[in-house]
Amino acid sequence: MDWPNTIRVKGPQGPIEAEIHLPFSKSIINRWLVMAYLSSPTSNSSNPTFKFIDNSSPQDVVYLKKMLFEGGENLYAGHAGTAARFGLAAKCTEAGIHLLSGTERLNTRPIGLLVDGLRRLGARIDYMGQEGCLPLRIHGGKLESNGPLEISGSLSSQFISALLLVAPYVKNGLILEIKPPVLSRTYIDMTLSMMRSAGIDIKVNKNTIRVFPGQYRPEEISPERDWSSASYFLAALYLQGEGKLSFPSLKMESIQ
Repeated sequence: MDWPNTIRVKGPQGPIEAEIHLPFSKSIINRWLVMAYLSSPTSNSSNPTFKFIDNSSPQDVVYLKKMLFEGGENLYAGHAGTAARFGLAAKCTEAGIHLLSGTERLNTRPIGLLVDGLRRLGARIDYMGQEGCLPLRIHGGKLESNGPLEISGSLSSQFISALLLVAPYVKNGLILEIKPPVLSRTYIDMTLSMMRSAGIDIKVNKNTIRVFPGQYRPEEISPERDWSSASYFLAALYLQGEGKLSFPSLKMESIQ
């Protein structure tokens, strides 16, 4: 019998064979955008950094690019939590007043622990509505570290990555002590790998990360194709039981 709202799917007969051009990893491009902004905040859309981004890119990538390079005083993150977190940290380093908001849903998501961490580095951030949530008024300027900064590893790794990404531009650098348990360690490792590739000196001792002051060279980073997107096609191949898929430019030795 047919159940209500049932969709019947019939796969191809026999082996499948295809060449699939995957999108670029948004996790990598979002980190790359922050590094590009910090190294040259006046860059425009003709910068070769942006050749991998267009309006078909994931929305959090598009929002973050607009916030960093085209946003002016009013910064809108849409529904993209990554754009809000990375954009907040980055804009704390730029002189001037910036107003950061998102959709109604995003404005209810907590961001207070990242705000607290940035405030401990000297950032001036005001809540314009509910405490701990967007919208925010950011009084951008110089950040400075006067000792280790402790943060819980049970938080979103994006909070930790946001602090790490701006760390080279903090006076005295940053010593970040992550309290275990550390969730999403792989995303933190991705951030550190990209920072090193862009010329930053970093020392890691278990859950203590020391980032020395420096200047990014993001032009030395090449975005990778997205392994997460590949997983759906690989699952289809597995279910089919026979065939071959080709993923041009997908790196086997990947930081993903």
